[in-house]
Amino acid sequence: MQRATFPTMRPDMATLEVTHHGSIAEVLINRPEKKNALEDADFVFFTKIARDLAAGAARCIVIRGAAGTFCSGRDIAATNVLSTDAQTLITEQINPLFLALRAIPIPTIAVVEGHCLGGGFGIAFACDIILATEEARFGSPFRNIGCLPDSGAHFHLADRIGYHRACELLFTGRLISGREAADVGLINRAYPSDQLSLAAQEMASLIATGPTVAFRMSKKILQEQPSFQAVLEAEAIGQREIFKTSDAVEGLTAFQQKRKPTFSGA
Repeated sequence: MQRATFPTMRPDMATLEVTHHGSIAEVLINRPEKKNALEDADFVFFTKIARDLAAGAARCIVIRGAAGTFCSGRDIAATNVLSTDAQTLITEQINPLFLALRAIPIPTIAVVEGHCLGGGFGIAFACDIILATEEARFGSPFRNIGCLPDSGAHFHLADRIGYHRACELLFTGRLISGREAADVGLINRAYPSDQLSLAAQEMASLIATGPTVAFRMSKKILQEQPSFQAVLEAEAIGQREIFKTSDAVEGLTAFQQKRKPTFSGA
């Protein structure tokens, strides 16, 4: 296991830690005394981490929070609403993180315990897969502070649970449990709290041993699909390129030889 810590402007402790377990990279949000809320500088460094991991050798990335909480969003304890240029702050320091996470070409998994709110909600939903405990709490309750939800909340809620359910959550500020979130399709799966860690580990390990280049192509197609015809064309073009990879040769050969394939990620 190799650990690399990316320091923030808070020298007393590292808010973000990256650990490599073979071909799996894990990002830990580690500020439990603030329910893992992120300061503005943390968003900037998290963006750097995401871009570094995108260019690295990992074949699956897991993001989780410390001490039973995923992330309660941006730390607004010292925010002065009258002097803060919200548009500049969000555009230049916060949104780049969500864009960088979504642009990571390999599979990403958010593992959620406790609260996943505001900016934390945006982090989780910029990932490809979300696993949570049944008791986790999801939402963007900005209505409680008189503000507009950001961090991509409108996009993710409308995309996953539809306009009317999105309106309900945004207008009431109600938090949705992990169990309910899985039931309505907001997240992938919810587990009892004592089963989440193992389930996430098993899924990450399975993904990390898969055909990485094909996964990259699938992510690209899923994120850019403008129409059914365009998807068909993109799949054909992508398959042409995938057939040139070592994993495609290994996979097809293993199928023909009736054995389990061993993918190298190339």
